[in-house]
Amino acid sequence: MENVYNPNELIINRNNIKNNINSIRKFVGNSIEIMPVIKANAYGVGMNNIIPILNEEKIKSIGVATANEAICLRESFDGRILILLQPMKQQIPQITINNIITNASDLEFVYELNKHSRNYKKVSEIHIEIDTGMGRTGVATENIENFINAIVDLENVKIVGITGTNGKTTTTTLTYEILHKAFGDKVFLAGNIGYPLCSILDKVKENNIIVMEVSCQQLENLSTFRPNVGLITNLSPAHIDFLKSYENYKYVKSKLFKNQDSSDVAIANMENNDVLEITKNIKSQVKYFSSAKEINGCYLKDGAIYYYGDKVIDTDSIFIAGKHNLENCMGAIMIAKEFKVSNDIICDVISNFKGVEHRLEFVAKVNGRSFYNDTEATNIKCTQIALSSFDKPIIVILGGLERGQDFFELAPFMEHVKAIVGIGQCRERVLEFGKSVNIPTYIYEKLSDGFDKCYEISENGDIILLSPASASWDQYKECEVRGAEFKSKVEELKNED
Repeated sequence: MENVYNPNELIINRNNIKNNINSIRKFVGNSIEIMPVIKANAYGVGMNNIIPILNEEKIKSIGVATANEAICLRESFDGRILILLQPMKQQIPQITINNIITNASDLEFVYELNKHSRNYKKVSEIHIEIDTGMGRTGVATENIENFINAIVDLENVKIVGITGTNGKTTTTTLTYEILHKAFGDKVFLAGNIGYPLCSILDKVKENNIIVMEVSCQQLENLSTFRPNVGLITNLSPAHIDFLKSYENYKYVKSKLFKNQDSSDVAIANMENNDVLEITKNIKSQVKYFSSAKEINGCYLKDGAIYYYGDKVIDTDSIFIAGKHNLENCMGAIMIAKEFKVSNDIICDVISNFKGVEHRLEFVAKVNGRSFYNDTEATNIKCTQIALSSFDKPIIVILGGLERGQDFFELAPFMEHVKAIVGIGQCRERVLEFGKSVNIPTYIYEKLSDGFDKCYEISENGDIILLSPASASWDQYKECEVRGAEFKSKVEELKNED
């Protein structure tokens, strides 16, 4: 199979990298170290291509495996400059200083701004993130589609593509787990979920199945991608900074179905008007799921999920909480049914699925208290969803990095909250919010102390929920570390029991 990502073909990358680094070095002089941060995209085109170029230029670099890791690093560079280079196209890179993002054309202004910042630390490094992603920011689209076409050329390889604004990762993971239980090593997980498509090229064989999470950044410039089964979880405004308008965002998401024909299947959420809009004129067979009413498809009824009239699983058997997660389960069930997976296998997987780690993840039940780790809820919207997921008393942990987040937007979602514990840099504002909604609120600098208070004031039947509505970089390298600490505290309780 032809190697379509040969570093020797990336002459444009080489020139752009050299030119950008040289221009930055010219501005800041030789006293500041330049340290590239290499971001691999979801298809895995990245570090292997760029590192040889940097080595030739005698430039040290930091290897970053995923886009999410790169974003975490970007936000943690307090007092240092992070410059994003676009190696495939002649674009002005962006720079981030103290969470201020601007174009490199404003480098001098932002550099001066940083010097006069009250949080100023001497700038000793410039970190350059070399984005080797798809479309605008990286590898030529035709190379990405060569990966896909090389797989499709194999006989009867089925591709499942899953997109949407929220729930992509959970639905993709659950779909993969069900299909893997049914078909074993014939099923592969790839795409935006963090497993490069190129890494499975030599493993995929005839009659295999590939389950892919597909982001809007990936869909934007794809022209021939055609999943045999495509699913869209939901749509709401997102990534407007990248795609310029919500209308364009919806159009890009609709490209998941653009090349499908009547032999393919599209699965859509009937309770989302924007999803209905973008799927109304597509050529594939459209099948629906609904969390609100009984339909000709997959639906909720009498505390169970049904598939075309056939009861599949009782909702009491599902660990992952919230209506949105029931929708994710319905989507995964519908995909599984396209491959004729039995209800027994579906029930076995779903009833043991505790969610994607750190995303409203059920951790354990200890002494009648149920612990949920939602450390990935780094914004208000995610915490609103988490609070809406329970109808039992909740003790919620809020707070972290001070970014001006408006906790008062949580007020309509506090019906079941019996107490709030504020932590981190913005804990005083959490206290202010708690007082405004007349909910007992306690504040601590450290999560460990806040956790102890949660348990102290909790009772049998309570939910103890880490859903901070805040980033973690005031105390942690990344939010996953915060989640791991929460889970470790739960484990300590279990061991004491």
